[in-house]
Amino acid sequence: MSIRPLAGLAMAVLLVAAACSSSTSLTGGAWKLTGFTEVVPASANVVPDADQSKYTVTFNADDNVAVVADCNNSSGTYTAASSPGAMTITLGPTTLAFCPEGSLSDAFLAKLGLVASYAYDASDLYEIVEQQGADPIIKARANARTGTLDARGRALRDRLRHPTEWQRRYNRRPITEAVNSSIKRRFGDRLHCRGLWNQRQELAVRILVYNIALKGRWNVRLRIERGES
Repeated sequence: MSIRPLAGLAMAVLLVAAACSSSTSLTGGAWKLTGFTEVVPASANVVPDADQSKYTVTFNADDNVAVVADCNNSSGTYTAASSPGAMTITLGPTTLAFCPEGSLSDAFLAKLGLVASYAYDASDLYEIVEQQGADPIIKARANARTGTLDARGRALRDRLRHPTEWQRRYNRRPITEAVNSSIKRRFGDRLHCRGLWNQRQELAVRILVYNIALKGRWNVRLRIERGES
């Protein structure tokens, strides 16, 4: 599941179901942190598998939430649409222990408070990506079934056959999401054109302008570093 905050904050928290909890229900088990991205300041973090159990969120049916953030614990309340959509998390009492160096405790707790929506790792997402001629690189839970004949099953089997290459490509996901969030922050998260062809052209123009702006910024930075006027 991907839990996303307000677009203006350009950050995403990535969670995956722990143990045998259902990937199509918020309640019924804990969710582990797999990574998060942020544009301002620019950062992309992938949490190693061995550390993911240190950062968990449990959504209870009574609208309460329990959080484990490394050496700290927190509780609070949440609101969520009945299907993937709007979400808010309001944390309450939180322990203030000093976690070991390199801990993501503070960052994790801070970013949970910014969450504004959520979405699942669903089979239809794999189908949509395949239809566009791309390879879905989506991290599924450890006990996910790999014998199905749909796009999700094919993607999971590919991960098992080529684990190193899959992980390399997956580690680029936070960077991609950071760029997508940056473009939305600059140009908005809605397209103005109505027809599909026109929408694609509008999106292409936005990406082109974004790249030109980045190139201009890099050129200025290079001139400053070289001492050029």
